[in-house]
Amino acid sequence: MHGFVNNIHQFMDAADLVVTKPGGLTSNEILAKGKPMMLVAPIPGQEQRNCEYLLEEGAAVRLYDAAWHFRTLFADPERMRAMQANARRIARPKAAANIAQHLLASLENA
Repeated sequence: MHGFVNNIHQFMDAADLVVTKPGGLTSNEILAKGKPMMLVAPIPGQEQRNCEYLLEEGAAVRLYDAAWHFRTLFADPERMRAMQANARRIARPKAAANIAQHLLASLENA
């Protein structure tokens, strides 16, 4: 257990699967890395909606029985590859820059 770290990006790079709550920022960071997720205990509201979206898009599974999920996922490399591909497909790693460019262009045209 590491607690708070400044190099979470390195942990994500090394991971085959990230176990996490489906908070907005963390979920987007994981998607930008193209990593599949195992989601735990979403808070009702936005986290629950994030969870549903990630499940529907095939980039995540919901954690109910950790041992079963780990055995099942790691025994099925094709499913893991599909989840990685789905994570990359729905990722928007440059969303903030795109929004800023759009806003600047809007201001210039105003």
